[in-house]
Amino acid sequence: MKNTYQENMRRLARQYHRHQPFPFGRGGVSTRHEYEPQRQLTWWHDLEFVMNNRRGMVWWIHPRMKYADAIDELAWNEAGKPPRGAHDFDFGKTSWKPLGRSSKRIVAYQSPPIGSARTAYYEKLRGINARLRAESIEYVVSTSMTAAQTNWCTGVDLCIPIEIRRHEDAVALVELTRKLLKQKTTIDGGFPNNRFVRMEWIAKSAEREIDSKTRGSAS
Repeated sequence: MKNTYQENMRRLARQYHRHQPFPFGRGGVSTRHEYEPQRQLTWWHDLEFVMNNRRGMVWWIHPRMKYADAIDELAWNEAGKPPRGAHDFDFGKTSWKPLGRSSKRIVAYQSPPIGSARTAYYEKLRGINARLRAESIEYVVSTSMTAAQTNWCTGVDLCIPIEIRRHEDAVALVELTRKLLKQKTTIDGGFPNNRFVRMEWIAKSAEREIDSKTRGSAS
């Protein structure tokens, strides 16, 4: 028996794609990101494609991204809550521009200065984060995929260990996503027993350092 809700979502997604034209690049893939072939490591990417007259979206992250997010969360927990300040609920100075004799509009906001206590807190947080990234943590990330049909696209969250540096890499990822959606392959089949663990993070420390020095990345 057909799922009425899913059928309605597919119908709306086809309508969306038909009435919202979008320029797709080579291989029928579109991205809003700039490719960085010089990068040693890549972390995440969003890709758009067409399948069965409906829009598809791939929100891809590398397992190292989830691992880094776990480090960030642990650093926040270790640092504790930031100090409360007098300007916590102060949106700063508002700058207005006259539009006539009796009207004006907001053109800018000037944020209040950050207090010394809060500055020290964020310096502490950055230090903890740097230490945890250097030492690594005991954490395991498994490859995963979830897909959901919305009223504008088939959305796919994908966590697999690949690198996206060029458009050709993006096209290959979309082709893999098509096969996964059509159940012509599986995550376990393409990446058997793949888990990102502490040793994986340590093994790529030199590459992260190179990327950090060349472009000041957060990696």
